[in-house]
Amino acid sequence: MNTIYILPIEPIETRYTKQWYDNIPKLLEGKGYDVVTVDGVLESTVTTPGAFLNFTATNIWKNTQINEISRLISDGKIINGDKILVTDAWDTGILQLRYMFDLLGLQVSIHAIWHAGSYDPQDFLGRLITNKEWTYNTERALFQAIDYNYFATEYHKNLFLNTLFLDSNGNETVDNVQSKTFVSGQPHDLMVKEWCSDLRVFKKNQIIFPHRLAPEKQPEIIYDLKETMSDIEFVICQEEKLTKSQYHKLINESKVMFSASLQETLGIGQFEAACYDTLPIVPNRLSYSEIMNGYPEFLYDSEWTVDFESYKKYKNQLVDLLYDRVYNYEKYIGLVENFKNFVIPKYMTADNMVSNLLERN
Repeated sequence: MNTIYILPIEPIETRYTKQWYDNIPKLLEGKGYDVVTVDGVLESTVTTPGAFLNFTATNIWKNTQINEISRLISDGKIINGDKILVTDAWDTGILQLRYMFDLLGLQVSIHAIWHAGSYDPQDFLGRLITNKEWTYNTERALFQAIDYNYFATEYHKNLFLNTLFLDSNGNETVDNVQSKTFVSGQPHDLMVKEWCSDLRVFKKNQIIFPHRLAPEKQPEIIYDLKETMSDIEFVICQEEKLTKSQYHKLINESKVMFSASLQETLGIGQFEAACYDTLPIVPNRLSYSEIMNGYPEFLYDSEWTVDFESYKKYKNQLVDLLYDRVYNYEKYIGLVENFKNFVIPKYMTADNMVSNLLERN
């Protein structure tokens, strides 16, 4: 029997990576393959301030994963027909895998999930690294070394391709780019079932801000809203050291989840909110525009929060909208049910990825 080797992102309890670590293997069990998780050395579970992971510890984790899988290749345990799933495509170890497979003549396919990178100007890599020649070329090399590249949304795929592989007329600058690119949502299936099955609690007149306190999330806007709307309770999650269960309890208690993000290729917070019958209120831009198509009640004009100066200009409109959603919450709850039934299955499962893993070589 052939094997699917999973290289998970380091399992951090405060991120969804811990749930992925536990749940992705379950999606592949009993499907005709052995499933093996390749761990690295977890140096730290403390994330870099404002970041999703730790900028140094994540490299220790990834490098030691590649060391382990290199030993498996050296020992002849990885064979033709095996498959590798890398759950974070920004991993230069992928280049080492391709190097070994090609030079040894091993027919092993590499599958990888893209999250973010320098091709997104609002991501950490996009903002902090000014010399994009090396990052863009690294991202191009990773994409080409991967057989099957997975993106959560059409927006994310197009952002990636338009920056790295398409000219100003939309033509491919290299061959076969589209054939290596797949939109597949993300594998949150088992988590969604858990969130949606949790018991509901009494809803407070409360707005929750689920994001990291990072520039691309514009926390200065939620702080100003909190000061202005003093009769509403606000929860700014990263100010508190919350466990996942505490975090979900706060979502469950809230009537509204608010975002002013400038960078979002999926936006898990909106789905967590909907699972707990909390209204997601998000800007009409980025992946939100795609996902919320058909749900204008959950969107506000992008111009209102394109930056803090615009926010000040349109603040009254935004405040009025938030008051309406809090005090007229019951009016919108039917839309949340519809969203759960039709939109969440499209973006919070990864059926296309699972099918490719099982069926394609």
